Amino acid sequence: MAAVIGTVLSKPMGSSARLAGPTRHRTWTIVAALLGVVGIAGTLVAAVAVARGDASRSRQELAKSSANIAGTLQLAISDEESLVVNASAFVLEDPGASNAQFAKWLTMVQAFERDPAVMGLGESVIVPSAKLAAFAASAVRDPAGPLGPDGTFDVIPPGDRPFYCLAVLNQSRVGAPAQPAGFDFCAVPAQSRQILGARDSGLGSYQPITVPGNTWLGAVVPIYRGGVVPATVDARRGAFVGWFGMFLNQTLVINRALQGHTGLLVSMRFGAGSSQVTFSAGTAPHGAQSVTTDLANGWTMQTSGAVLAGTVWANLNALAVLLAGITLSLLVALLVLVLATGRARALLMVEERTGELRYQALHDSLTGLPNRALIMDRIGQLMARNRRNGTDGSVLFVDLDDFKNVNDTLGHDAGDQLLVAVAARLESTLRDADTVGRMSGDEFIVLIDGGELASGPELVASRLLDVMRQPFRLEGVALPLSVNTSIGIASGDRTGPSEMLGDADMALYQAKADGKNRYQIFRPEMQTVLNHRMELELALRSALAELVRSCGGRGFGDISPNGGRHAYVIWAAPLPYADMRRLALA
Repeated sequence: MAAVIGTVLSKPMGSSARLAGPTRHRTWTIVAALLGVVGIAGTLVAAVAVARGDASRSRQELAKSSANIAGTLQLAISDEESLVVNASAFVLEDPGASNAQFAKWLTMVQAFERDPAVMGLGESVIVPSAKLAAFAASAVRDPAGPLGPDGTFDVIPPGDRPFYCLAVLNQSRVGAPAQPAGFDFCAVPAQSRQILGARDSGLGSYQPITVPGNTWLGAVVPIYRGGVVPATVDARRGAFVGWFGMFLNQTLVINRALQGHTGLLVSMRFGAGSSQVTFSAGTAPHGAQSVTTDLANGWTMQTSGAVLAGTVWANLNALAVLLAGITLSLLVALLVLVLATGRARALLMVEERTGELRYQALHDSLTGLPNRALIMDRIGQLMARNRRNGTDGSVLFVDLDDFKNVNDTLGHDAGDQLLVAVAARLESTLRDADTVGRMSGDEFIVLIDGGELASGPELVASRLLDVMRQPFRLEGVALPLSVNTSIGIASGDRTGPSEMLGDADMALYQAKADGKNRYQIFRPEMQTVLNHRMELELALRSALAELVRSCGGRGFGDISPNGGRHAYVIWAAPLPYADMRRLALA
């Protein structure tokens, strides 16, 4: 058995196998790594292409949306201008119409109900400074807006100017700020240029109109006598009657154009520098990009919206492609590596599992000490080594006295704890060169090599007895537990491990017979006494069986005065006194 176990434990792999395994593993590892790198590089190229493509399409979508919004916005303003043209016709048909008549006409055509963006409509004329007093008197009688605090007509802003652009007709939406009757539209230079420019060009236009407290998007149409636009500037100035204008809520107009477009900010800009006016509506995310569209007549529209970045990390689609590609590349590389190195890994797993099973087969499951099979192998090795060295090894058979009482009184859990603690104490007491094993139950074996033994096994046994007398503390047991130990010692050479172990066991029983808690060294006469006792026991059993048979199963003897029966047996064989005493005690 020792030869078999030694061969299993020490059999090496061939040199070619030891060298081929790591080399093959390194080769396939390099191949798998190259596959992974190539796959990841290709994935990165694809992710960059996806990011750039998405960014380009996103910019195109923003430009397309901007164009759609600009078209919708221009169409909406054109529709508003049609209302201005119709109102201009009303003025031409009835030049002397009052504000009350104008309000009645607006109600009839449902100007405010049909278009929520309309804030107000009115007609304005040029009033030379020489005619201002007469205009003011007429305005008091039929004001186109709120008069001064004392019911007077006051020019706003005040001041002497060559001419004034004043309203003769004006109606505002209910709830909208009312335009003062004396507000001069030509008092603001930039606004004056736009209004007068419309008079000279004969073309309607939309432009910012500033009134006290507000700046509106205004649609302005010049009115000429006869309703026909003259051919020349001078003729237009001579036939000019006035302007008809409409104030629009620019936020409603822009929001109407933004319908169906989310996440966009639209800004309409008119003019430049300090005189620039901007109307905005909508919202745009942080970092949005912009597209500018020319709306003509001095207007530009800037549309701001989210545009996908051309980088991989800022594009979710590109990032998804990159992560998926990296994952797939790594999986392919790992699959190649696993398939290529599967056999070597399987052999390694088998070797590891075999080692675990071998350890379990040769070690005690409770204490982790060598079990009987491994102990017998170690005894054989001990004997062979001492034969070569000309020394005497020793086997110590250690047994816990009355261990059964621990299991019966404290339970098997406490007994297991005690066995583990005993094993640990034995290992900590002995040298690394010594072997400690568990045979079964409460029996332990200690092997001492004669070549390394500085003193006799008796000294080791005595030290073990001293150590084992120290109390053990067990979990769940309130008081320390003290145990007694008996030790049998067998030294020298034997024909085999079983004989060596048997002699130590015989010495152990002698130690127990002598009172326990001590050690005994095996002596040859112990075997003689044991053999004689076994012969005596067998002879007694045979004699008793013969006695029962000869009595017919009833026994025999005399009857004592107190009613008892006595059976007498005559023993013809010689019986030493010591054996008679042990037999009587038994």
